[in-house]
Amino acid sequence: MEENIEQSHEADDKRNQEEEKPELVYGIEDRPPILQLTVLGLQQFLSMCGAQVVIPLILAEILCMKTDVIAVSYVISATFLMQGITTFLQSTFGSRLPIIQGSSFSFIPPSIALMAFYGGCPELGEGRNTS
Repeated sequence: MEENIEQSHEADDKRNQEEEKPELVYGIEDRPPILQLTVLGLQQFLSMCGAQVVIPLILAEILCMKTDVIAVSYVISATFLMQGITTFLQSTFGSRLPIIQGSSFSFIPPSIALMAFYGGCPELGEGRNTS
């Protein structure tokens, strides 16, 4: 009788494990339709851009460049250029995974510490105009 109970528990466990496994929509070698790829690629691009523009904007304020729009645009452009280069290197020579290498929020605390160490942003005189 104990054996029957154990076997029924094992059978229940196997059924539960099989039910819990999600069914794959696409395999490794499968390709989704082009319309779905386009929509998902646009979604990834928009989410990446939003996150990657915030970091240069935060750093621009910390590094006293908030009023200099041209300098901020250079920082944003440099960020996107380096993202492209690192993504290309990672997907070509690195792990070859189709990932986007972005900038990191971990550079913000050291920037704050350095600017605090050097006394913060200098005061602009009346004759200086950075805009």
